Amino acid sequence: MGHLNVFRIASTGLVATVLLMAIGCTATSRVAFNGPPGTVLFIDDEPYHLPTTVEFTRPAGSTGSTRHSAGLAYTLNGQDVKAAGYLDAFAYTESSIDEISTATCKFDAAQLALIPDGKTLVYKGQTASRQPCYELTLKLK
Repeated sequence: MGHLNVFRIASTGLVATVLLMAIGCTATSRVAFNGPPGTVLFIDDEPYHLPTTVEFTRPAGSTGSTRHSAGLAYTLNGQDVKAAGYLDAFAYTESSIDEISTATCKFDAAQLALIPDGKTLVYKGQTASRQPCYELTLKLK
């Protein structure tokens, strides 16, 4: 019976160690999104009313990317428009200036007017130290 308790404790410790290691494999990025009044951004099905700052996961270290589902809902000339796509968050080596900075993304009304015409929009952002941070791709849903 005593050996079973030791096994349970050891197993719990092993699981906790693996979870802590997995958590250490991700980092986060912050992006300030802005757009026309009433625009709603969706990241991983979570709605964000613009303007807002969104924090999402990216790989820790200097290589790789994490894909998040993305969407955008807005009104154009009295008509509701819905776009869908994805946001790729890139790994980068965070400098001290990157730690205190926030990347930005502005949805311009003239650009958003292209989505109903079948155009795919790609927004690319970089960190304050000029490293690629994210790439957001949107098209008509």
